[in-house]
Amino acid sequence: MEKVVHENGVVLEWDDTLTPGELITAYDGGFHILTGFQFRERQTPLANHVMVVKADGTKVKKPGVTRTCDASYVRRVTKDDIERMYNAEVNAAILKRDNLLNFTPR
Repeated sequence: MEKVVHENGVVLEWDDTLTPGELITAYDGGFHILTGFQFRERQTPLANHVMVVKADGTKVKKPGVTRTCDASYVRRVTKDDIERMYNAEVNAAILKRDNLLNFTPR
């Protein structure tokens, strides 16, 4: 992780091990493919990315619109992250179902 300390004391970190082609989350919701960085003097770089899956889980019909955000918002997404994220949703749905079934006549 790289840090940039601004004059006002704000510290921003960004993952300098990220490489183009990786799946990431960014400032915009959803999941994106990192396409590159725009480096700036004495600031965190800007991350260029293309959304491939929306926040609701649907695929983007025509990926290709390049978006940009500060690299401090960018996080790598791994297979373990995806498994953990969706297992939590499945477990919550099962709990909701079981809670409702407890109140239905048998």
